[in-house]
Amino acid sequence: MSELMTLVERYESSTPTIRRRGRTWYPEAFRMLSGMAQETGRTTAQAVAVFAITSANTQLLANIRYTEAILRGERTHGCYPVVQTPLVKGALSTTRPQRFVTGPKCSAFYKAIMGDTNALVLDRWAARAAGFDNGRGDISGPRRRVLDAAYREAAALCGETVRAFQAVVWIVVRESTPKSSGVIPRLADITS
Repeated sequence: MSELMTLVERYESSTPTIRRRGRTWYPEAFRMLSGMAQETGRTTAQAVAVFAITSANTQLLANIRYTEAILRGERTHGCYPVVQTPLVKGALSTTRPQRFVTGPKCSAFYKAIMGDTNALVLDRWAARAAGFDNGRGDISGPRRRVLDAAYREAAALCGETVRAFQAVVWIVVRESTPKSSGVIPRLADITS
């Protein structure tokens, strides 16, 4: 229950500008990745798959750079070569690249960018937004279920799609985190 109230409070503290940015974050990501795909002769689904695969523990600007370089054939992975190289190669060699997007966060990220408004991307920032921070990136099965239920209920209470609600509170938390915590607040995003 505390996660639900924390999420609603985060959403209610957002400005109209942040709400607009949150609602447009995933459509803008789709637009950006469609452009990269067109420029490199790939499909949008392949570009989105590469972006999702390389997103693990990676800040947005680095993830964009990794994706561009991979689509141009200049590299084969993000920051985890052993795990990501075979997934990226698989995604780029098929018309169904989503088969190579694994893990709950990355697969939800792929779905959200591809237009699934019910997809919920639970990463460390989404967990922090709900008041849970274990200092690590992983979110356990039981905790994931609690957070999933809280996000879905909070989105309904606030009249937002799950995807837009998650993006709004993600922006609120990212941009309100003090520099002393070792992260970069006001991380440049694709909706700015």
